[in-house]
Amino acid sequence: MTRLIYAYEFPFDGDVFSVHVSSDDKVYVRLDDLCNLLGLDWRKQRKQILDDPFLQDKLAIFSADAENGRTSEDFLFFDFGAVSYWLNTLMHTPLKRLDVKNRVMRFAREYMSMYQILTEHGFVTPYSEEWRAVKQSEINTLRPK
Repeated sequence: MTRLIYAYEFPFDGDVFSVHVSSDDKVYVRLDDLCNLLGLDWRKQRKQILDDPFLQDKLAIFSADAENGRTSEDFLFFDFGAVSYWLNTLMHTPLKRLDVKNRVMRFAREYMSMYQILTEHGFVTPYSEEWRAVKQSEINTLRPK
């Protein structure tokens, strides 16, 4: 059974953002934590992720310590390698609040630094160029002409 074994913390806008490494060396982020950090409704984002055929298999459920630190609960986690694609879709979606859009854009820049650090330490394997080309092509078709 795959489980989370440790976490790395990264600062972002005065908050701390955690990425978690699983026992099979995959890296995840807790979806509700990420959405709360960005000012997004995590339930709405979960639905959008599940509706995206390329992101829907990037979600996993793990037990983690709850806020009180004494109990364990199941939480929805998101594959860290897919966060870049998800952020890109957010930046091409009309967000009602400018402060949220700006926070998403700042996080996207910081994400690249986090991704580089984790890649250098062997925790993240970059997606293939073919995968990226397919994603970019899909994003381009969604843009208004």
